[in-house]
Amino acid sequence: ISLYELAQMTRAGPAKSLGLTSICGGLKPGMDADIAVYNFNPDTPVANPDDIEKAFTRAAVVFKSGVEVVRDGEIVSNGNKRTLWVNAKVKENPQVMRDINEKFLKY
Repeated sequence: ISLYELAQMTRAGPAKSLGLTSICGGLKPGMDADIAVYNFNPDTPVANPDDIEKAFTRAAVVFKSGVEVVRDGEIVSNGNKRTLWVNAKVKENPQVMRDINEKFLKY
């Protein structure tokens, strides 16, 4: 999996599944400008995959709705807060329901 594919799955994918692609999940005019910058060069080959995980555990900078909220892994602002309500619906997946019944509900 490439870093581009990872970004698509973790950022654009959820926005699309929740019907929020007009305001988040990308970088276009009019969108929220939620941006995370990591101290990691995607063009440098990685010998140890743990290095990628380590890089993603501490963002260098995070902007939420265009406001800086994290610098060097430390929270610097509460940013702009809001709640988004969506009417999210997905088809029930029989395998997921079996897994829930077998692994989750018994605990």
